[in-house]
Amino acid sequence: MNTTQTLISIDGMTCAHCVLTIRTVLLGLPGVRSVDVRLRDGTATVAHDGLATTAMTNALADAGFPSRVGASKRMPAAPGCCGA
Repeated sequence: MNTTQTLISIDGMTCAHCVLTIRTVLLGLPGVRSVDVRLRDGTATVAHDGLATTAMTNALADAGFPSRVGASKRMPAAPGCCGA
């Protein structure tokens, strides 16, 4: 199965608690495999199984963090991984 990586710019992140909240919100969405939140850059990179980006930005907005999608790219499965 291919994984998509999406870069999200997030407004309002100011501390480690914000990072934890954002990570928890995104990991709670179906199809999200991993989340890398970078406080310094104000971004999160989300690896997921084709989840609509609006689902991510809406979930973040509901948690008080306005956001916008920067870029998405499909990552092929590693050989021998996930039936590839």
